[in-house]
Amino acid sequence: MKISASTIRTLLEIDPSFISPMSLERRNQPFEGSKVDLTLNSVFTLARSNDSFSSFMGVNLRKTPPTVEIKPEHLPISPTMAKVGEGWMLTTGYYLLQTVEQLNMPPWLIGVIKERTTVFRNGSIIRVTDADPGFCGHITAGLYVPPQSQLTLERNARFLSVKFEPIVEIFFENGEPESFSLSVDPENNDPYDGIWSGKKKSTEGILERSY
Repeated sequence: MKISASTIRTLLEIDPSFISPMSLERRNQPFEGSKVDLTLNSVFTLARSNDSFSSFMGVNLRKTPPTVEIKPEHLPISPTMAKVGEGWMLTTGYYLLQTVEQLNMPPWLIGVIKERTTVFRNGSIIRVTDADPGFCGHITAGLYVPPQSQLTLERNARFLSVKFEPIVEIFFENGEPESFSLSVDPENNDPYDGIWSGKKKSTEGILERSY
C-alpha cells in the first residue's frame, strides 16, 4: 500500500523539508504513478590504492573507499541531439550518484526507491536502498557501466523515483491478526540511526561503526 499523489502534496505543504528542494511548479506537476522523481546532482568514483579498493565490512566496524568527485563538463552537441547543459560522459566502471533532493522521512513512512527504466534500457545497472523511517539525507546510488558501453548523464536528469509506503501496526487476537492501524509512534518503528544521513556517501577510508 502506497500513499497517493495528493497525500504527497499535503505532506509537502505540512513540512516542505519532506522532499527538498521541491518547487511549487514541481509539486503541481503529475507524480507519475504516485511516485516522485529524484534528480542527479553529483557523480563520484571510488579511489583505488595500489590497484585495489580499500574496504571492510565487519561485525562492529566497516570502511568504504575514499571517493573522488567527477566535475561535470559541458556536454558535446551533435546535429541529432538538442542542446543540453552540463553532465558526465561515463565509460566502463563503477560510480556513485547522489541526488539533488534530500528526503526527511517521518517515523511512520518508508521511501521505496528504484531506478528509472531508462537506466537499464541503456545497458547500465543502478543499485539503491530504501529510505527508512527517520532517515534524513540525500540518496546515494551505485551505478555500473559495463564493458564496451558509455552512458552520458546530464546534470539534474531524473534517474531515480521514490514511492512512499505507510507503516502499519497489526493487532492480534488469539495469535491471529485482527485489525491494523497506522503506526505513528516512533518507538514502535525503530527510526533510522545509521551513518548515512546528510550528504554522506562513504566513510572515506575511515573505520566506522557497522550500523
